[in-house]
Amino acid sequence: MEDMALKYLQKNELLNIGMIFPIKRKTAKILYAKENGVLLKELKSEAYMLCVDNFNLGKDLTDLIDDGKLFNIYQEFMVDYILNKFNLSSILDCHQIAYLSKNPIVVSAELTVKKLTFEYLDIIFNHYNSYVDLDYLKRRILDGEIYGGFLKDDLCGFVGTHEEGSLGILEIFPEYRNKGYGTLLEGFMINLYLKKGFIPFGQVKIDNYKSLNLQKKMGMEISEEKIYWIF
Repeated sequence: MEDMALKYLQKNELLNIGMIFPIKRKTAKILYAKENGVLLKELKSEAYMLCVDNFNLGKDLTDLIDDGKLFNIYQEFMVDYILNKFNLSSILDCHQIAYLSKNPIVVSAELTVKKLTFEYLDIIFNHYNSYVDLDYLKRRILDGEIYGGFLKDDLCGFVGTHEEGSLGILEIFPEYRNKGYGTLLEGFMINLYLKKGFIPFGQVKIDNYKSLNLQKKMGMEISEEKIYWIF
């Protein structure tokens, strides 16, 4: 099933990288994989991920799910059905981004970057609490997936990964903005992915033009199509 899933998803690697990554990371339970679609459950985030050729197949696969609370959907025609079936109310429509080059990012040494510990939990939460709760950030710190950028002993901002594997949790404190530190921290994370043999990827809300421009400068490819997070 893994080979069939990858064969289908890699027809549009940029758009589908968010489903390809957990398969390659071995955190995906593949529930369906044929020439017309893939349904999987990402085990770290417990998100169901669905990419299909048509609505009827998507509906049949969705009807196999009893307990869905978080979905990553790759076709707009499935959005309303999933919202209604699972009585969910929130949706984030995003562009997929991915760094498809094999060349590492040249990263300035102006900041010292290191993993953050629970000592910094409150600071992280105070600056990054729009879509995640405190327990989520605790888990990311426990997994060693949030890094801080330090100017001498002062924390300037942080970056990390989300549970399903995407780059994110990027925040530069107001007094340190417009100095290139966001680019520095994201470049650091891109290089970490490359060292592990993975394609760095993430998602950006369709109306976050500032971030989309940053991603272009970083060398990220941006999907024309949208993907949808439903919760």
